Amino acid sequence: QIDKDVCYSEVGRANQDLAACDKILNQDVKDRCYSVIGALKRDYAICDKASDQVIKDYCYSRTAVVKQELSVCDSLQSQEPKDWCYNGIALIKKDISICNKIATQTIKDGCYEKLKEKSS
Repeated sequence: QIDKDVCYSEVGRANQDLAACDKILNQDVKDRCYSVIGALKRDYAICDKASDQVIKDYCYSRTAVVKQELSVCDSLQSQEPKDWCYNGIALIKKDISICNKIATQTIKDGCYEKLKEKSS
């Protein structure tokens, strides 16, 4: 069954087809399928179909970065997706002050480093 689920997931991702994700039985594979399509389509409602909070937050994070919606980053429950969200928006906006919101030190350091490189 897992092979069939992975196949549905690959079809879903390639075609941005939610119906393929809906056919997946393994919840983790299904959640990841929704997450990828939600981010690709920049659609938070699709992200909400994922039942795992961390996977849902990563979907929201990727979507918020593309849409440059900092308030969405603020609302995320899981720390790492929240930090990557801040990092992505800081780099796009070239705004080092956003790096200050990052809690994970390695991600924060990387944010500062990348923005220092761009400004020099």
